[in-house]
Amino acid sequence: MNYIVDPASCLQLALIRHGESQFNRDGTGGSDSPLTDLGIEQARRLGPWLAANLPMVALYSSTMRRATQTAEQIAPHLHLPIQFDSDLIEADFDMGQSLHQFSDPASAIGGQAFTLERMTPAYIDFQSRVVNAVRKIVCAHNIGTIAIVTHGGVIATLIRTIFGAHQVSVYSENTSVLLLRWMNQRWYLVYSNCIEHLRR
Repeated sequence: MNYIVDPASCLQLALIRHGESQFNRDGTGGSDSPLTDLGIEQARRLGPWLAANLPMVALYSSTMRRATQTAEQIAPHLHLPIQFDSDLIEADFDMGQSLHQFSDPASAIGGQAFTLERMTPAYIDFQSRVVNAVRKIVCAHNIGTIAIVTHGGVIATLIRTIFGAHQVSVYSENTSVLLLRWMNQRWYLVYSNCIEHLRR
């Protein structure tokens, strides 16, 4: 089987976490805090990297300020309009309190998946919103790479849903990129937490 793929010939989702927000930095600014100067610089660096490495066919963004400001820094490099979707906003509850905890690391590798039915009502509602938002985006595009600027909880919940296990945390740095590719009739996790643009 050939795993060398021309990205332009398949459907890909580039899930991008927003730049550093004021709340990320010091816990101030509220739930919809803006980007810090560092967050803006992170987003500025991401735009040229995306243009060079992941040519996009569409750009979507959460409507929260830290996401919209990130998308606004990226958009000129992609030459794409930003399509805003409020269903891509972050959860309004403590995600960590909804995820199962294990007594030790060995027991967490037992292969026992926590299904959606075992999660809290707040998590179930959030997961449904995230899945519906991403399904809507996927159904609007047959091919090409789609950039989605959103939040750590949204990215992690989508990955947990695809993997069918809702007990795993997925870590994302600010402005990191997680790439999903639709190939061979399944989703491939190509890479996660890519911050190559911040190392240059």
